[in-house]
Amino acid sequence: DGRAGACIDAAGALMRMLEREGVWSCMVAGATVVFFPSDSGLNPQYFWPLVHPDNPAKTGHMWLFAPPFKVVDITLSRQPWNRRQSEHIPPVIWSEQWEPARADIGDLMETELVELIYTTTGQAPTMAKIGPGLMRTMRKFPPFSIDINGTQIKYVPTQVSAMDGTLERMRNLCLRGRYPAELYQRFLQGRADRIAAPPQGQPQ
Repeated sequence: DGRAGACIDAAGALMRMLEREGVWSCMVAGATVVFFPSDSGLNPQYFWPLVHPDNPAKTGHMWLFAPPFKVVDITLSRQPWNRRQSEHIPPVIWSEQWEPARADIGDLMETELVELIYTTTGQAPTMAKIGPGLMRTMRKFPPFSIDINGTQIKYVPTQVSAMDGTLERMRNLCLRGRYPAELYQRFLQGRADRIAAPPQGQPQ
């Protein structure tokens, strides 16, 4: 529907839908950094969870952890990529394969906040000065990286949560006039129709 910044609501809706399918998952917020293939000539793109006070963003990005999948990400492709960038981002990202990664202050903190801290304190921010709560989360849920056809996507968890309320009560996401419960019912109907349809080439 063209709505920007819907990763939190979309991840929460997907979590509740997976729950109906008997699949456990949780929502993970944090930093995401996309490193495009070196031969693309494209600069890395950062989604920072720590932002300037004037920035209304609630986090950098949000995805799901649904074992055995380390990441299930349905909204990264919906960011405002240009045509060349979008060629390297699949519509849905899910992966059981991952590599350990290391986070630095540039992954977590947007440039404007770095400048504000330096102007205010006279010192550049460092990982050693990151809040203890955030560091505890990062120790329990370490950063990781996945590879998609040469594109490296680094995920840095900073918060783990779950969506409040049931699927039927969710009103924070509306796509083409449908709330999450209606979207799920549409999925169920589509699945039932596919199961009921005769194999291709068979008489009805």
